[in-house]
Amino acid sequence: MTAWRDRFGDAPTTAAEAIKAGDPTLNEAFENAINSPRGLNSKTLGKLLKAYEGRIVDGLKIVGQDYRKTKQWAAVQI
Repeated sequence: MTAWRDRFGDAPTTAAEAIKAGDPTLNEAFENAINSPRGLNSKTLGKLLKAYEGRIVDGLKIVGQDYRKTKQWAAVQI
């Protein structure tokens, strides 16, 4: 989540936007966490983020908010 925070700061971001940002460190972390035969896509990343929503990792809390028909995510400093 530190890499997420470094890349996006406080700005809420969809899973698709996070992938499209093309940050190699962030995408590698996503790939390692997902470990899915489907690979990295917005649906698998969204499910991963939802599973960890509300958890605190390295002093950052994963927060989701509804946005249109999807969800935006942020890593909020505690």
